[in-house]
Amino acid sequence: MRLSTPTAITALAGTGGNQAGNALAGSKASGAATAPLPAAMTDIHDIRSAAEIPVDLQPLLLVSAMLVAVGLAGWLLWRWHRQRKQHAATAPPLPPHRTALEKLDRLGDPSGKTGRIWYFRLSAILREYLKGRFGMDAPEMTSEELLAGIRKLGLAEPLVNGVKRFVSDADPVKYAGQESDAGTMRQHLGFVRTLVEETTAAEDSAKDLAEG
Repeated sequence: MRLSTPTAITALAGTGGNQAGNALAGSKASGAATAPLPAAMTDIHDIRSAAEIPVDLQPLLLVSAMLVAVGLAGWLLWRWHRQRKQHAATAPPLPPHRTALEKLDRLGDPSGKTGRIWYFRLSAILREYLKGRFGMDAPEMTSEELLAGIRKLGLAEPLVNGVKRFVSDADPVKYAGQESDAGTMRQHLGFVRTLVEETTAAEDSAKDLAEG
């Protein structure tokens, strides 16, 4: 088949262009494959994975256990105090004679003790007992008012006279700083105990007679 001159020239140009393009592309590829990398790029490496750091959980667990133990101990202590207060609130009060006798036991022997303070405490025990036992406002009374009130209770004469002697001996020590001897203080201690015991026995006898 014979081609016309313009057509032949175009075909030759296309064939030559393709061959030249292929040759140029091959040359570029060969150059890219063989050209050395710049010196600044030779130290590039792949990104390494993050290193795993070991974690010691023992200190954390120990601290947590200690906090739990402290919290538990605090809760138990709070609960114990609460139950104790509830028990004290619901427990019936002791009878006046039991309270007085226990306080007398705690007051103890006067040897080596300051007479003024000791007599104040003994007087308070006596007055609080009279209030609880007979309902008289003895803690708020003066000595004269106390003696007048005692006479109205119908106590045995030895007890009334004993209260009078006790007040006359104790007031100078309490209010005037008078010295006191241990022997007299023991006598007054024994008298207050006797008054509590005898008035309690009289009360129990009256109850027995009423119930009988």
